[in-house]
Amino acid sequence: MYKNYLKILIIMKIFNIFFIIFFLFFSQKIYSQEEKKEFVRTLKGHTYRVNSVSFSPNGKYIISGSWDETLKLWQTESGEEIRTFKGYEYRVNAVDYSPDGEFVVSGTSDNTFKLWRIQTGEIIRVFKGHKSNILTLAFSPDGNYIVSGSADNTLRLWDRREGKKIKKYKGHSDYVNDVDFSPDGEYFASASDDKTIKIWETSNKYSKRTLYGHKDFVTDVEFSPDGRYLISASADKNLILWDVDSGDTIRVFRGHTNKINAVTFSSNGSYIASAGCDTTVRVWETEKGRLLGTFTGHQAIINCVQFSQNGKYVVSGSDDTNLKLWDYSNLLITYSGYDEKVRYERDLTDLFAPKDEFETLEQYEERLKKAELFTLEMYEKYRQIEDDSLELITLKEQNRLFAEELARRKQAEIDSIADGMRMDEELTMEIEKAQKEELSRRENIKKSFENIYLKIDEIGYYNAEAQYFPITILGKVEYVKVPIESARDFKQNLQDVEVIGDKQLLEDCETFDIFNIKIIHPRTGVTYAFGKQKRPLYLEAGEMAFTLENENATHPDDKWATDEEENNSNTIAENETDTLENETDTLENEIDTLENNKKIEAEILVKEDELFKVEYKFIEPSMDNILNAKEEGNLQITITNKSEIELKKLKIKLSSKDAHKALKYDKSAIFKKLASGETDVRILKIKAGKKIIDGTFNFNVTFEEKDDNLPQGFTLTITTSEKEASTISTSEDESTKEEDVEIKEEASKDDKRPVLQMKIVEFIDDGRDNILNAKEEGKLILTIKNTSGQDIKKIKLLVETENVSKNLKYKSKITIKKILTSGNHTEKIAFKAGKKIETTEVKIKISIEENENHKGEDIEFNISTKAKE
Repeated sequence: MYKNYLKILIIMKIFNIFFIIFFLFFSQKIYSQEEKKEFVRTLKGHTYRVNSVSFSPNGKYIISGSWDETLKLWQTESGEEIRTFKGYEYRVNAVDYSPDGEFVVSGTSDNTFKLWRIQTGEIIRVFKGHKSNILTLAFSPDGNYIVSGSADNTLRLWDRREGKKIKKYKGHSDYVNDVDFSPDGEYFASASDDKTIKIWETSNKYSKRTLYGHKDFVTDVEFSPDGRYLISASADKNLILWDVDSGDTIRVFRGHTNKINAVTFSSNGSYIASAGCDTTVRVWETEKGRLLGTFTGHQAIINCVQFSQNGKYVVSGSDDTNLKLWDYSNLLITYSGYDEKVRYERDLTDLFAPKDEFETLEQYEERLKKAELFTLEMYEKYRQIEDDSLELITLKEQNRLFAEELARRKQAEIDSIADGMRMDEELTMEIEKAQKEELSRRENIKKSFENIYLKIDEIGYYNAEAQYFPITILGKVEYVKVPIESARDFKQNLQDVEVIGDKQLLEDCETFDIFNIKIIHPRTGVTYAFGKQKRPLYLEAGEMAFTLENENATHPDDKWATDEEENNSNTIAENETDTLENETDTLENEIDTLENNKKIEAEILVKEDELFKVEYKFIEPSMDNILNAKEEGNLQITITNKSEIELKKLKIKLSSKDAHKALKYDKSAIFKKLASGETDVRILKIKAGKKIIDGTFNFNVTFEEKDDNLPQGFTLTITTSEKEASTISTSEDESTKEEDVEIKEEASKDDKRPVLQMKIVEFIDDGRDNILNAKEEGKLILTIKNTSGQDIKKIKLLVETENVSKNLKYKSKITIKKILTSGNHTEKIAFKAGKKIETTEVKIKISIEENENHKGEDIEFNISTKAKE
C-alpha cells in the first residue's frame, strides 16, 4: 500500500512539471505575436526625455513636449512628424490640446507657459506669474480657461483670450505635479508631492476637499469622463480610484513594481492606463480592477501616457527619447477568454491537490486519473489554437501574473524577516513628518481658541408672540429668546449687558469662526445663548478656556457687585487715599523686605506606586513661589517607568476649572516612548498676563495611554500676584559688587546658550538622479532641532558655496521665524542651475548665525552639477 501511494505522488509531481513546461513554452512563443498585435510603432525625433503627450480631440494628431526644448506634432496613423515648435531655451514639462483642436499650451522651466496656434506654429501669448517651474497645464472643457500648476506649490487660473490671471490657489505644501478639470468645468483636481490630492471649485480660491491615502508623492490625477470618479498615480507604486462626491477610496490598483508617473481614463471610462519607472504601460478594467495587459518595449522610465478619444490607441513617452503607439483594442478582444482560462486552472489545481484526510486512497487515485485526463485535454485545446491570440495572450498574461505572485510572496517573506530586525528609516521619517504636521495643525487650531467680547450693533422691536428680540451682531441678525416677563427689564439694562463668545480657527487654519455667543444680564446674571452653539475643535472639556462671567470677572466665584459691596468699595477708596499719603514709607519698607528676602528653591513633589514614579515641581522666574504678572513659569514633570512595559504615546494633560482668564498654559505634552527603567522629562508652560489678580488656582494633571498603563495624576496649586516682579535695586557694599563681577566672568566662560542641531535629510533634483543638470532645480532638505527649554525666534541660516560660478542660484541668507521648545523645523533650500552651469562638485556649507540667545552647528554637503551636453 505504501509503495502504491509513493508511486502516485511521483506521478503527480511529473504531471505538475509537465504542465508548467507546457505553460511556459506557449507563453514564450506568443510574446512576439502579442507585440505585433498590440505594438503599432515608435515615434522618433526628440533628443532628450519626452515629458508630456496629448492627443488631439479627434485622435488624428499627437503633441509631445520634451526636455530637448521643443514641441513636436505627429500624425497618429502614419507616425509622421508634421511640425516642430521652437522658441524655448528651457525644458518643456507640460503640454495640453485645447478642446476645439486649434491651440496647444506648453509649460517650461522658465516659470512661464505659451499658447500656440496648431496650424501655423505661431506663439499667440506668453503667460507669466509663477515663481518656479511650470509642471502641469489643463484646458477647461469650453477651452476658455487654463489652469497651471507649479513647483512654487501654487495653482493659477487664467483667461485664455485675455491672458490675465483670474485666481491664485494656495493649499499644497510641495510641488504641484498634475491638474485636471472636471467634465462640467466646475471643479479641477490637483496632485502634489505633499502626498495629497485637492479638489478645487473654480468659482472660489479654496479647496472643496483634500484626499489622503497615498504614502508618497502623488504624480498624476484625472477625472473620469462622467465626472463621478478620480484616478490618481503615486510614487508608492499604487493607483487609487476615488469617489468625487464623498472622497472615499473605491479601489486600489496594485501591480507596478516601481514608481508610477502617469495615469489616464479611456474615453468611455471603462479602462485605465498607467505607466512609470518599471518601463511598462498597464491597462486595467475600471469596474473590477483587473489587469488586462502589460505593454513592454520602452528602454527607460515612462513619464506620460494617454488614451485617444476614438478608443483605439494608447500613446506613451519615455526617458529613452521616444514615443510609442499601442493598439489596446486587440487587448480588449482577447481578454474576453480570461474568465474561462481562470476556471480551467482553478479546476486543475484542485485535482492535483494533496490527499485529504477524509479521502480514501481509491478516491485519491481516481482524482489523479481525472487530473491526468484534464491536463491532456488542456494541452490539446491550447495546441490546436496555438495561432489564436485570444488564448495565447491569456496564457502569457497568466504566466506573467504567476511569476509576479511568486516574486511578491518571496519579497513579502523577506520583508517580514527584515521588519523584525529593523525599521525602514525613510518610512519612519515620512510617518513622523506627517504626524508632526497634523499635530502642529491641530495644535494651532487648539491654541487659537479664545473667549472674546462682542458688541451689539442694533436691537430691534420685541416680538411678544414669539418672545424674541432681533439683535444685530457682526453685521448679522440673530434672534435672542427672552421670556416676556423678563423682556422689559432686559431692554432697559441693554447698555450694561455683556456679550461674549468663542473664537477659533477652522480646519483650513485661515478662517476664524465665532460661535457660542451669549448675552449675560447685568443684574440677574441670566445667560441668553443664541446663534451657532458647538464644541470647539480638538478641545476636550477640561481643556476649554474659562468662559467669562462679566468684563471684571476673575474666576467663577466672582459676582456682580451688590449695594453693600459698593459701599465697601468706597471705604476701600478712602483707605487707598490714606495709603498714598504714606507712599514714601511703603517704598522704604519694600526695599527692606527685598534685601531680607532669599530665593526659595522650588519644592520637588513625588507621586509613586509600584509601576511609576512621578516627580514634579513648579519653577517661576522670581523664585518666591508666586507667579507675578507677566511672568512665565515651568511645570517640570519627570516620570520613571518602573514597570516591565514599554509605554507608547503617553500623554500629559493639564487642565483647570477655576484658572483666571489671564493665565495661559500648555494643555498637553507627549512622551512618544518610555522604555522599562527609563526616566524622561517634559515641561509645560504657565504664563500670567498683565491683568492677573492676587489669587490661588488649581491645575489638574492627568495621563492618557492607549493601553491604560497610567501613572498617578496630581493637583498643582499656583499662587498669583497682580504685581510685576520687583525691579527695585538696593545699595550694595563693595564685597557684593566684587562677587557679581566674579559671577559674570564665570558665566562668560561657561557659555550655556542653547545649541540648534542641524541634520541633512536628502537632496531632491528635478531629474531624481542626484545630479543638478543645466536648467534644473533641486532642493536640499534639512531639519533643525531646538534642544533648549524655550521657543527660539528669528534664526538666520547662512549658505556658502565653493567651486561654483554665478550660474548656480540660491539664497545666501534664510530667516526662520520661530522654532518651538524641543521642536523640529524642516527647511527646504532651493538651488537652481543656469543653462551655462559647469560640470563640477559644489561644496556647500550651511551655518546658523549666532547671537545672544542661541548658537548653532555647521554642516557641509556636496552637490554634483553637470553642464548641458
